[in-house]
Amino acid sequence: MRWLKVASVSDIPPDTARIYHLDRLLPPEGSMSTPMEVAIFKVNGTFYCLNNTCPHLGGPLGEGWVEGNVVICPLHYWEFDIRTGESPDDPTLCVTTYPCKVEAGYVYIGLEEEAEEGP
Repeated sequence: MRWLKVASVSDIPPDTARIYHLDRLLPPEGSMSTPMEVAIFKVNGTFYCLNNTCPHLGGPLGEGWVEGNVVICPLHYWEFDIRTGESPDDPTLCVTTYPCKVEAGYVYIGLEEEAEEGP
């Protein structure tokens, strides 16, 4: 797993989220093939990271409302648990989650290493 430094702990107020464009944070040699946005949430002092795109109509989850451990999409009010990415109404609906860690005042998210293609 590759850990990417995304934000300062102080950049994300309690019980809110901030949206980050990962392709802008990676150096050119480590850039991603497709742009990706994530939403990093801070709830009860713990950081969580989700793909920012709601699977319904692509709403920005990072602009939604946080109620407890649930984010509510601002477009059509779909809900997702920020810890698991699952919808409380339908567990088959999921948003991708990414592990978070805090080191030296910064929030890092874990990204799976892309497998290199063989000859």
